[in-house]
Amino acid sequence: MKHLVTVTLFLFSIIQVHSVLVFQDARTLVTGTLSNPSLVINGSNQAVAAWETTATPANPYAKYDFLTDQWTPVATGSISPSATSNVVFNNSGQGLVVVYDATANNLKYDTFSNGEWSGTLQTISDTAIYLGAGESTLYLAINDDGNAMVAWEARPSGMILRNIYINFFNGSTWSNSVAVSENLPVNNTIIDIVLDSSNVGTIVWNSDADSSVVGRVVNGNTPTGSEMGISGHASGGGTLTLNPDGSVLCMWRSTISGNVRSSLKLSGGVFQTPSDISDTVTSNNAAYAISSLGVGRTAVAIWRDGSGPIKTSIFDGSSSWSPELQITAETGTPAGLTGDGAGNAVAFWVNASNDALYFSEYVSSSDSWTSEVAIGDSRSNTLTTADFVPYRASMNSAGSAMITWIDRVSNDVMYSIGFDLEIEEGIPSQFLIEDLIQEQRKYVPMQIFKGVRWH
Repeated sequence: MKHLVTVTLFLFSIIQVHSVLVFQDARTLVTGTLSNPSLVINGSNQAVAAWETTATPANPYAKYDFLTDQWTPVATGSISPSATSNVVFNNSGQGLVVVYDATANNLKYDTFSNGEWSGTLQTISDTAIYLGAGESTLYLAINDDGNAMVAWEARPSGMILRNIYINFFNGSTWSNSVAVSENLPVNNTIIDIVLDSSNVGTIVWNSDADSSVVGRVVNGNTPTGSEMGISGHASGGGTLTLNPDGSVLCMWRSTISGNVRSSLKLSGGVFQTPSDISDTVTSNNAAYAISSLGVGRTAVAIWRDGSGPIKTSIFDGSSSWSPELQITAETGTPAGLTGDGAGNAVAFWVNASNDALYFSEYVSSSDSWTSEVAIGDSRSNTLTTADFVPYRASMNSAGSAMITWIDRVSNDVMYSIGFDLEIEEGIPSQFLIEDLIQEQRKYVPMQIFKGVRWH
C-alpha cells in the first residue's frame, strides 16, 4: 500500500505520475577511525550497520531510526577493538551481526528482531578460530528462517598455510567451526557466501594454485561433496548472488580475455559451463557486481569496461545474458548493486572525473535504466567525494535503498538513503527532495516509505 504526501506547487496540473528513485545528501553515520562498513535495510525501512573500529570500548554496530533519520550505536560494554564485523537482514525482519574480538580471539554475535537489537554481544561457543587481528574478513549470510552461516579464512597457530572455516547458526545456537578447505596457500581468498532456505550454503574463493574460482557446498555445518572448480584457470575475484529458487550465480573476470563471465548452479546441482557476460575484450574489468532480481532466476550485472564507462546486462534465468548496455557517459568504478526482490535494482559507481558517487535505477517494467544522478554531501553542499573504498548497498521491497562507505579524509562511516517518489511533473530539486522526505517522516512515521507525490 502506498502512503502519499502531496505538496502542491501550483493550482492546476495534468496528472501524469511516474516513479523515480531519489537520494538524500550523504550524512555521517558514525565518526572515528573506522573501516569496512556493511549495511542492510528491510521492508519496513529498519536498517542496521556494522563496521571495523580501533576504539576501546568498541561499539561496532548500530540501528537506524526512520523517524529521526539518526543512527544509534548499540552499547556493547567493554570489548576489545574488533578486527572485522558483518551484518545481515532477511525478508522476515530478523538481523544478525557477527564481530571478531581480537583480544579474546573469538567471534561474538547479536540478534535483531521486533525492531531491536538484544544489545548484548554473546560469544559463539567455538573459540578456536585462529583468526588474528587484520588477517581476514568475515562473510555472513542469512535465510528467511533466521538461520545463518559465517565464513572466514585463517591460519592455525604455528602454521603457514591457511584454512577456510564456517560456523552455522540454527536461529538459537551455533555449531562448532568446521574446515571447508584446508592447507591453502596464503593468497587464497574467500570472495562470497550465500545460504538458501534449506540451510545449504555455497562458498567460493580464489585458488592461488591456478588463479581459479573454487566453490564448496555446506549443508548446515557439514561440507558435502568435493571442492568444485568453477571458472577454470586465470580468473580474478568473483561474487555470488542467490535466487529465490535456491539457484546460485557466480560472476568473475577472466584475466586472459578480460571478459566478465558467469556460471549458474541449480539447487542441489553443480556449477555449469561458464558463459561470457561481456563480449568486449578489455584489459581491465577488475570492478564488477551481480545481484538477483528476485524474479525466477533473473539477475543483473554491472562492470567497468576496461578504463571506460559502466556497462550492464540482464540474465534471462536460463543461460543467456542480454547485449551489454552502457549506462554512464564517463569512466566509473562500480561501488554497489542491489535489488528489491521484485525485478528492480539500483547501481552505484564512483565517477573518475570528479570522484563523486552516482546511481542509476533499473526499472523492470520498462526494461530500462534511469539517467545517472550524483549524490550530494550534506556537510559541504557539494557532490560527495570518495576513493574506491569498500561500499555496501542494500535495497528493500518498498523500493528504498541505502549505501554506506568510509570517507577518504575523515575515515568516518558515511551513508545515503534513497526513496521512491511519485513524480507528476519534472524532477524536484535536491532541496525539495529533502523537504519531501522530512514531510514523509511526519505523516507516516515508521511506515514503508514509498509514494511521496510531488506536483
